[in-house]
Amino acid sequence: MPRRPLEIRLDQLAANRPIVTAHRGDPVAFPENTEAAFRAAASLGAEIIEFDIRETRDAAFVCIHDATFDRTTDSAAKFGRAAVRVDESSLADARTLDAGAGEPVPELRSAIASMHPAIPMIERKGGSARELVELLRSHDLVDDVFVQSFDWEWVAEVRKLAPELAIGLLGGDDDHPRLLAEDLETLTALDAAFVHWQVDRVDQELVDAVHARGAKVCVFTANTDDEFERLTALGVDAITTNHPARLIEFRSARAGEQPRSG
Repeated sequence: MPRRPLEIRLDQLAANRPIVTAHRGDPVAFPENTEAAFRAAASLGAEIIEFDIRETRDAAFVCIHDATFDRTTDSAAKFGRAAVRVDESSLADARTLDAGAGEPVPELRSAIASMHPAIPMIERKGGSARELVELLRSHDLVDDVFVQSFDWEWVAEVRKLAPELAIGLLGGDDDHPRLLAEDLETLTALDAAFVHWQVDRVDQELVDAVHARGAKVCVFTANTDDEFERLTALGVDAITTNHPARLIEFRSARAGEQPRSG
């Protein structure tokens, strides 16, 4: 298949590596996975904004990390009980909640719009591959977003449904600590644009192996200058961080430039 538009864009951005990927927006300054956090990260100059989605019981997608609303919203007070699951709630239920500082739980399409001009990087935490692909297609968003997951079987389903979509493989967690030879075969078979690996489990061997397959290396979640320096020296393409302003400043200082204001 010809190079996908976002894969070409990723090549262009990687010329000024490390690409700045804002983890759940700018979660230090604003509540995570909210449109305020997304807008803030985009205004800082983050090139990519990573965020989490889950599907509601009525087949909508909302931006939230956890399976329940408890940690990041006022759901217990609003609904009078704890452990209210996202997949057992409606979009209307989700939209009544305060996700922090008066911010609502975002619906996917509105969230994507709030990230401009940054590239949205969707991490699927829960929900149907088919429903997500249909939503992206129906709103002409397939060429505008990355989609990734720790569930590689789910990613494979997305690839079958949407050959034109730019996808990534998440790993480096305790369930999948090492990138194995068979994982590289999966990377190639799925024609994935990148792997997204946990910071403490990224080394030169991994970077070289992924690059040899023509894919990019993204790393999560790095927050200190020491981590930025180590990863940049390894040649990773993108760094996912809770501190996008800090990473932008680090990259600018390394290049002898002034960081973007605003």
